Amino acid sequence: MENNEYKKIRYYLYNYNKLPQKIAEREEDIIDGTNVGHNSWIKGINCESNSLENQAIRLMEDKKLIELKRWQVFLKRELVFLCQNFFVGNYIKLKYFEKKTEDEIKKMSKMSFKKQKQLDELVVRSIYKKAKNSKIM
Repeated sequence: MENNEYKKIRYYLYNYNKLPQKIAEREEDIIDGTNVGHNSWIKGINCESNSLENQAIRLMEDKKLIELKRWQVFLKRELVFLCQNFFVGNYIKLKYFEKKTEDEIKKMSKMSFKKQKQLDELVVRSIYKKAKNSKIM
């Protein structure tokens, strides 16, 4: 696994709860970026313009928006699977959702730094393998 892939997975894990907000912001940016008015609708009859149809096409074809939505669905499924194990689920919750430091995790779960590192690698590798198989990466 390359370093940028590792960082990408960790980025999406840390920002998992913000993904719906990021998706909505991206959609708003695309919608606000195209000016749909009466004149553009009339021009759309004869030539290429910023019509409502073009706006819908931009929403469906935006690569960043597609990537965010795919990661959201993929991570939801994988986190449900990974969190079936109590220790892994607890670690994911503390590390990525509550954003606790290694020291705080050690105090709360009595998990050594070495064990935390092993669990983190297990989580990221598991997600990486399934993301590769799902052709998300």
